[in-house]
Amino acid sequence: MAGQGRVGNKAESRTAGKPVKRIVVTDGDVAILNFINQYRLLRIPQLEKLTGRKYPRLVGRLTALYQHGYLGRIRRPQRKHVHYIERRGLGVLLEHGHVSDEEAGRKIREGS
Repeated sequence: MAGQGRVGNKAESRTAGKPVKRIVVTDGDVAILNFINQYRLLRIPQLEKLTGRKYPRLVGRLTALYQHGYLGRIRRPQRKHVHYIERRGLGVLLEHGHVSDEEAGRKIREGS
């Protein structure tokens, strides 16, 4: 589902036609990706507790990771987004040794 987010049964554009600045994936981003990979689905309040980051900074970073295809998110009306790992995020975790080739391949086949 690269390039699309889930909105109920509707899909949304990751950037809604706006230009996206390039990002550099930091060690903090790798930690976020690793937590989401471990727990499969996480909301922002859960990530705040796991990472120790404050809400505004975390939302900004999650948005950037989503817009660049490292994370996906499920939008639920009247509720917080639920974040999940995308193929590109698994690639980062593979590069940093947080997942094995076998695990990354299995998750890609399962649809993350």
